[in-house]
Amino acid sequence: MKFSGFIFSPKPQFGSLIEKKGRIASIQSARMPKRIDRVILPGFISTHIHTVQTHARNLAENRELLDWLSKVIWPFEASLDPRATYRSALTGMNECLSNGITTILDMATSRHTQKVFEAARDCGIRGFIGKALMDQGPKSLVDKNPLEEVFEHHAHWHGAERGRLSVTLCPRFVLSCSDELLRKVGEISSRLKLIHHTHASENAKECEWIEKHHHSSNIGYLEKTGSLNSQTVIAHGVHLSNADIRILKKRRVSISHCPTSNLKLASGIADLKRLDGLNLSLGVDGAACNNILDPFFEMRLAHLLSRSLHGLQGKSAKFIFWMATMGGALALHSQKRIGSLEPGKEADLLVLKVPESVEFNPRFPYESLIHSLSSRNIEKVIVGGQVIRS
Repeated sequence: MKFSGFIFSPKPQFGSLIEKKGRIASIQSARMPKRIDRVILPGFISTHIHTVQTHARNLAENRELLDWLSKVIWPFEASLDPRATYRSALTGMNECLSNGITTILDMATSRHTQKVFEAARDCGIRGFIGKALMDQGPKSLVDKNPLEEVFEHHAHWHGAERGRLSVTLCPRFVLSCSDELLRKVGEISSRLKLIHHTHASENAKECEWIEKHHHSSNIGYLEKTGSLNSQTVIAHGVHLSNADIRILKKRRVSISHCPTSNLKLASGIADLKRLDGLNLSLGVDGAACNNILDPFFEMRLAHLLSRSLHGLQGKSAKFIFWMATMGGALALHSQKRIGSLEPGKEADLLVLKVPESVEFNPRFPYESLIHSLSSRNIEKVIVGGQVIRS
């Protein structure tokens, strides 16, 4: 297949991208036209999402995190049977694909994770998926031996669908995990090189609980249990001290920035400038706290929030785009396969039509993309050379 337009390759250019056998074969430059009517992007990577919560959209409004979880989300997840789990996950994954997300780091609930893998298999998305590990908390979701199922998933799904699916370790957060579980996660993650995906320092009350019960910060406690390493992707990271940030840098942890859900759950604003030196990526979180799964909205909001905190010295549009693509690939240790449009990489890409009302400016391509285009402009979504949406 051949796609022509303005290409968001590492060096943005106008030209043609050639796809062969599921990979990018070449990128050929051409003369810039008077008007750009199509742009070609790498598929977006969401490094934090809960697709099983998609059918809980609009059910958990006007609540902060801990109340949101205990009063609505955990009862909702407990109510899911295998069929409902599959349907909710599939709905979320299809919405992601329609909005240009080709890769997800997906934390399921504590049961029926097999059905989440099946949904990813069936819809064509690239999925890093894990069971929510909980050995403390509500009886309806607690599993006293949560890692047994992880090994079963690893044997069956890790590397399945020609490498499109991967298994991850997903301890939900400190409040629902024992010391022993967190230690085991750190050991298994390091030994098997599995992505370790968890929530941390999202909400002030969450951090206060951990200080009270563990006499440590959230990040400090995770460090003590040995669960932090270069495979770790922490969602949110809103409430981080300077000491926390030093620990995260030391352990080479990645952060998934989720600006919409942070604001909607009244958790606060993560200041990206404070996190310089850490690998940063973007996550859409779940439909129950976003309530749309749209990377364009997340990019725009992330850019504007950084501007609101630091003026023109805030994070650039180019950097925000990088977070949504290569930052995600680095977090998933998949930078040699996905995250940018380069020969040899997987052909995960988007083709967008620029509407007549928009004058796409090649001098400011990232600003033009983030602030003038949206998921409504997507013409094609391609994952591994397969056209998923057209």
